[in-house]
Amino acid sequence: MIVPELQTSDSASIAAAEGNYALGTGDTELAKRKYFEAGKALENESESALRAANRNFLRFLAASQYFHGGNYKIALKVVRRTEERFLDPGARALFGPFRKEVEDRADPGYLNRMREKVRTLGMKGFHADILELLKVHPYVFSRTGLAFLRAVVCEELNRYHAASLFYASALKFQPDDPTLPYLAAIYPQLLASRGRLDEAWEYVRYQLEEINHPTVQISASIVCYRKASLTTGEEETRLLEEQAKFFESAWAGYQQMPLAFQKNALLREYMSLCFGMVAFALWKRGDNHGAEKVCDTALAFNPQGDATIAEIQALLKKAQSLAPGIPEIADNLRAFNEYDRAATDRPFDVVRPAVNNRIADYLSKSSFDPFSEQQTRMDAVRKNRISQLQLL
Repeated sequence: MIVPELQTSDSASIAAAEGNYALGTGDTELAKRKYFEAGKALENESESALRAANRNFLRFLAASQYFHGGNYKIALKVVRRTEERFLDPGARALFGPFRKEVEDRADPGYLNRMREKVRTLGMKGFHADILELLKVHPYVFSRTGLAFLRAVVCEELNRYHAASLFYASALKFQPDDPTLPYLAAIYPQLLASRGRLDEAWEYVRYQLEEINHPTVQISASIVCYRKASLTTGEEETRLLEEQAKFFESAWAGYQQMPLAFQKNALLREYMSLCFGMVAFALWKRGDNHGAEKVCDTALAFNPQGDATIAEIQALLKKAQSLAPGIPEIADNLRAFNEYDRAATDRPFDVVRPAVNNRIADYLSKSSFDPFSEQQTRMDAVRKNRISQLQLL
């Protein structure tokens, strides 16, 4: 929306500049406060203006700052106090369209209309259009919800660096929520489960740069394991060693997290999954003792975790009982390979969305509270996440 440029007091100019910067970083809460300060300063200045032309122009400017900060109802009140006939021809040409836009956004149905538009664009797969829409209408969601939704849309567009940056913002805006780091880290597993390992690793690398959290280390460890399962020789060994390093970093970081995070069911499950993959990797490298030690630690960490951990332990004990060179080793290896393939697929069922279009599924047309029973826990978590973000 084109509005007149701000040319007035230093306090209003500084607050407006700070608001503009905050909006550029996605911090809509700070932007709203700063633009409110700018609008209030201009509105106060208008009250002391002697000439009608200056007074009404300052009101127009004040309304524009309230508008930029998403304070649409306040902007509308100021607009209604502004007498268009006293504006100069240039400002008058802008005032009519501006007033119409303010009235539209101050309308009680504005938020629902915009959210429905986002949902519709998602259903049609027009994800780039969602990003453009959110640029123009940044206050439709909370700042955390805005960052989260932008991240999800960027994932759909394969813009993994941007997605990592938006998730980092969401984590910064809502640091006490243990489910956000989980949701920010799992998409590489979905890519890997679809056979898009190069993309998964590209995404993980960006996450390692931008998001400082153990869940990202878990993702890196698991993706390394998946990549290693498709190679042999020195490259497989290198990837498995790298997997182990990421696991060690993830486990060390996990134990340093706040207790509320450590006890979170989703994070515990994800950490358990990482334990399982490392146990497989150690077994492949011939380190049965190390693998069994990892399994023991995993069971102590999460006794109620995925049954795969207990099954791995039983398998390793059986393998350990077999001496090298006897025929049963080959049979055991074939059985392990079959189990390995099944286990590689099975754990990812908990993070694989069942819907065809995630954006459409996030945004419930009726209540915008998309939490409902679904076939996978990942769907339920994603839906509940949107509700918890208090986007209404």
